[in-house]
Amino acid sequence: MPDPEAETEPDLDPDREMDPTIGAEREPEPEPDPDADTPPVPTPSPTPVPTPVPTPAPGSPAPTPTPPPVPTPAMSPLAASESAPASARVPNPLPTPKPIFSTRLSTTRIERATRKTRAKGLLIEAIVLIFKAL
Repeated sequence: MPDPEAETEPDLDPDREMDPTIGAEREPEPEPDPDADTPPVPTPSPTPVPTPVPTPAPGSPAPTPTPPPVPTPAMSPLAASESAPASARVPNPLPTPKPIFSTRLSTTRIERATRKTRAKGLLIEAIVLIFKAL
């Protein structure tokens, strides 16, 4: 007798493989690009250009030297929000929740799993009611 719960829709993409760890379909591994023989070259960071120091005219007082600007690392969003006034702070958004089911699962598989779970729950409730009636 054939299983009524058996999947009846054919696999439309024969290149897809089944992931044995979760039972979900996964994309095939991408093939390496034969044209990409060399790794990408990182862009160099800009170097500061020294500004020329003006020489004082003879007989005039020497100007006080100004210290060179100290390079500061980029502030993290948290440090920037802490240094900002309270009215300008934006609350951190909540992390996005992970989906319960993998998005690659087909709707029919999710519906079938839901029906099975619901049927098991109803069966357990019926057995409990029968034992209570005895």
